[in-house]
Amino acid sequence: MRIKGKVFSGFGRGHDLIEKWKGRITYLLKFEPFPGTLNVRLEKPLNMAPYSTIEMDYVLSHGKRHIDAYFAPIKLVSGGRAEECWAMRDADKTYGIDVLEIVATKSLKESLGLKDGDEVEIELPEKRMKKTKVPGFGMVQRFMQGKAGA
Repeated sequence: MRIKGKVFSGFGRGHDLIEKWKGRITYLLKFEPFPGTLNVRLEKPLNMAPYSTIEMDYVLSHGKRHIDAYFAPIKLVSGGRAEECWAMRDADKTYGIDVLEIVATKSLKESLGLKDGDEVEIELPEKRMKKTKVPGFGMVQRFMQGKAGA
């Protein structure tokens, strides 16, 4: 699926968010992210659930699962050039469902020569992809809920 959107400057929190989650993102996405995100306001709202393959989560002290962010592999296309990267949507919904934050290994604004207002296309996988599971998560969750022996 392809969807169009326009680049815009966000709240300036992308750098801090990536730095805060850098270790987790590096582990999950298998690359060290550029310290910031590219913000894209989509031409129409997008439910990211069918495309998300990775959920960045953890277990709370009472055993419930908390999700910080959802990630989906994408191809960002601008001016005939394309970059493989990841769309991110934080679970706190800093932005509405018409916005994606794009995570990559480098500054996409620099590498693609983008500025605010430029139109881009985002190519999402056509089919729902298998979710990546963090090894041992089920065991940790059962332990935290007092069901370690179950």
